[in-house]
Amino acid sequence: MDKLDQLAYVLGVTVIREVSQVKRPSTKGRPPKRKVDEMQTTVKFTKREFEGLAYRAAKQAFEDEFSTRRGVWYYEDWDVVVVFNNNPFNDAMIRPKELKSLISELKKLGIKTVARSQYGDALENGEERYTQSLVLDCSDDRVQDVVNLVNEIGSRMSWEALHPPAPTRKGAVS
Repeated sequence: MDKLDQLAYVLGVTVIREVSQVKRPSTKGRPPKRKVDEMQTTVKFTKREFEGLAYRAAKQAFEDEFSTRRGVWYYEDWDVVVVFNNNPFNDAMIRPKELKSLISELKKLGIKTVARSQYGDALENGEERYTQSLVLDCSDDRVQDVVNLVNEIGSRMSWEALHPPAPTRKGAVS
């Protein structure tokens, strides 16, 4: 990935990475028991169940979709959206910054993050390989908003990774 980024920089080419909408994998195993409120027809899941979903989604994205750098899945039976990120930046500070920015922007849109998880810790060719996932409390009518936001933030972070700020001289005012 480093060599490709360097080549793109030398050629003056900007690499645009977008979120792929991949087919959501089927969930494995028995679905969790749901708590149904007598007065309402909505299904309530516990925090632990959402965390389990986040972990399973991160694992699935790591094992089956690692070549897809970012993705968004809608789980109809849970009525939630899962965002995953497989992008291995060279700078270890970019991914946490990207995640923090995404959660902040989602909050501004009124979309709550109900769980998050991470899977994998392998090193391949000196790059960290792990997947982050977020479970978002939003229905299918907001999926496109989430996809647009993930694309925007992903592009911004990719640009920052390719164009790090120039170091300033000690004592210089910028």
